[in-house]
Amino acid sequence: MKGEARPRPRASGPSKRRLLVMTLVLTMGAVHTTSASASFTKTVAGTTTVGAHGLAAPTLSCGGGGVLSITLNWTAPADTTQADVYGTGFLADGYELLRGSSSGGPYSVRHTFTGLGTTSYTDSITSGDWYYVIRTTKYQWKGAISNERHVHGVLFLAATCS
Repeated sequence: MKGEARPRPRASGPSKRRLLVMTLVLTMGAVHTTSASASFTKTVAGTTTVGAHGLAAPTLSCGGGGVLSITLNWTAPADTTQADVYGTGFLADGYELLRGSSSGGPYSVRHTFTGLGTTSYTDSITSGDWYYVIRTTKYQWKGAISNERHVHGVLFLAATCS
């Protein structure tokens, strides 16, 4: 059987070539790793002043009462005519009139006023007790609520306000 090629016995583990490739890959990965570090330096910065201004509440009063209607008036807070720091107008851009059926709320929005020019509103009511407040607004911001006004309506008679 001379001259016949005999099959080589296979190794039971990875070949030498595979071991060499794996060793090179692991070695190259280990050589090219770097560690990250950071250093911080303390510096003294200038002073920044941040100011905040809340939307002040208007003062609410009652005008004349009609047959199941009431006229509400309010005095705009002095700061509603103050320019805001963003150059977008005044600190307030409108009002929300709120009404509830019990003192102290909860209240729901009865009417929204865009702009600061309107300072009175006549509301139709049903008989019973109603409680009104008003607040200033700026975009989606809501100011503090005003003093509360109690309106009492009697069927077919004039409404009274206290």
